[in-house]
Amino acid sequence: GLPDRVDRSDLPSEVGAVQFDSRAVHPGDLFVCVVGQRVDGHDFASAAVGAGAVALVAERGRGEALRALGVPIVELADSRRALSSIAAAHEGFPARRLAVVGITGTDGKSTTCFLTAAALEGCRVPTGMITTIGSRIDGREVPNPTRLTTPEAPYIQHLMAEMVEAGCTHVVVEATSHGLDMSRLADCEFDIAVFTNLSPDHLDFHGTFEAYRAAKLRLFKMLDEPTTKSLQRVAVVNAGSKEGRHFADASRAPLLTYAVDGRADVNATDVQLWSDGSTFALEIGDETIDASVRL
Repeated sequence: GLPDRVDRSDLPSEVGAVQFDSRAVHPGDLFVCVVGQRVDGHDFASAAVGAGAVALVAERGRGEALRALGVPIVELADSRRALSSIAAAHEGFPARRLAVVGITGTDGKSTTCFLTAAALEGCRVPTGMITTIGSRIDGREVPNPTRLTTPEAPYIQHLMAEMVEAGCTHVVVEATSHGLDMSRLADCEFDIAVFTNLSPDHLDFHGTFEAYRAAKLRLFKMLDEPTTKSLQRVAVVNAGSKEGRHFADASRAPLLTYAVDGRADVNATDVQLWSDGSTFALEIGDETIDASVRL
């Protein structure tokens, strides 16, 4: 998970776990010094080594002050980005053995994740799911203990590794703007990206609507990254959203559009809302299917 140019001669041949919280370190672990919004991981490097960390990853220019701790130190330009790549390598790059669906937008992300997972499971496809509400491994519920909208990369990569071990072939991931902007999802190797809609949100974190949109767009740009998988990557976009064009243009992947009463590849028309659900006509090309959902 480290860049090729890094000198590995002093590094341990293996580590127990990849940690970014000094309170979670056990003997034999690697500690990555991540600069957060409120605290700086470099300030806790001593505590991590005291707890048994056998090596440190630090931001470039910050390592010299930590030399006295007596463990090998790797300095990188972006330790947060490295946290993801190291965690992915440590877990055996599980995303390379899964078809990964990422769903982003302002509203409807969790709902769409559950619907997508239900559709896959309905086709008897062993599926994992990672959402802000909780996660699931082939039907087994896994709560989110971190209380973060998107858990940090080591947790995500470990969860994906568990999915592979459980026999899952697909995973559905709720891709939040925080998770995308902070590289928590950087090594998920997405195959399908889905956009629901976009309206101003989380501006306390992103600052501007444009920065918020740019964070979401990262999911679609990741479709153009190199992959070892033979799967056809696809961008799925809500053509009924005025922001949809930004997401449609963000990737070179084949585009599939959907809309309600609109001109798209997949359309829902004649939508009727009832107290116990809704019915609609699902139009896909020349085919029309009468559909109903309990929503």
